[in-house]
Amino acid sequence: MGLFFSDNQLRVDGNLNVLVNRFAANETLWKERFAAAMVKMGRIHVQTGSCGQVRLNCNVVNPMLSSVCLAHG
Repeated sequence: MGLFFSDNQLRVDGNLNVLVNRFAANETLWKERFAAAMVKMGRIHVQTGSCGQVRLNCNVVNPMLSSVCLAHG
């Protein structure tokens, strides 16, 4: 049975492995950091319509179109 690349990195990357072990040993720390990350992610404004993008490759930004999108503020 294989692992996703990102899951495997948690195991083989020394820096990530230290973090995984720290969270595994301290449930309170994990819950605090996870909650903070969810709040931070909740502040991301979703771009829709002509401002958003559907990407075939998440690492590659689609070519810019002539549409103008207003930033959330």
